[in-house]
Amino acid sequence: MKVLLATIALNEAEFLADSIRQHASWPGLVGWVVVEGATRNYGAANPEAVTAEGLSTDGTAEVLDGAPVIHIRHGWADGPGAQQKRQLRNRYCSVADELDPDVLIVVDADEFYTRETQQRILEVVQQNAGYDGWLFAQRHLWRPASIADQPAEQLEVVGGYWQVPHLRVWRWERGLRYRVNHNHLTYPGRDRHLVRRPRPGDPECIHYGFARDAAHRARTNRYYVARGEGRERVGRNRKVYVDCRAAFETWQPGDTLPHGARVMPYDGPVPEVFRR
Repeated sequence: MKVLLATIALNEAEFLADSIRQHASWPGLVGWVVVEGATRNYGAANPEAVTAEGLSTDGTAEVLDGAPVIHIRHGWADGPGAQQKRQLRNRYCSVADELDPDVLIVVDADEFYTRETQQRILEVVQQNAGYDGWLFAQRHLWRPASIADQPAEQLEVVGGYWQVPHLRVWRWERGLRYRVNHNHLTYPGRDRHLVRRPRPGDPECIHYGFARDAAHRARTNRYYVARGEGRERVGRNRKVYVDCRAAFETWQPGDTLPHGARVMPYDGPVPEVFRR
């Protein structure tokens, strides 16, 4: 099975080199595209964290130079609200049209898969070939500033926003693009896709996004608010997302998290690159 990894990146130097070491030998890998760029609403919320060209300020480009990836320096991305990311994501789709993989796997720079999990994902895809996409659960590690001196793999956060699954694995077909939503691809000639949801025993992603530098997390939260999250919408209250993410900035051991979320000991695997 031919696999293309796809990442959009801005100021991701904290975990990017580790991610490349962890995933560069993914079974069946035919390429890895990293699109570097900033949405306009991220730049408006965090002007000090973006260059005039809409690129990283933290050494992300230096990490990518010489790495076994296709580095696309896109820069500024425009569009309506939260959908500005479509421009960035569609850059890796153009490369996918050329490389023609069987599967496109979106890997954020702070999302990690053990090597066993990489193989297991491909097995699940092969065994459930009738789907367009495959959802795999995430384990969200929890290390806010109040416990920044502790191991990242000590705690995890569950419930609330953190129970929302993210669609990362797609069956590739030429012409696939992010046309409506920056999280969901649209297949040519149809507006729906069939997704397999997580099942007991499935492989899981280990997410370090809530175990990273507090300043980076605060910039990300400001961006989510700037792009329109937190407003009450009929049938869809995204304020839950904002409340939960913002709790990272103030949480102290023993605090209660919003919307039924809670912190608990982490008992899952550790990516090989972080094993001591």
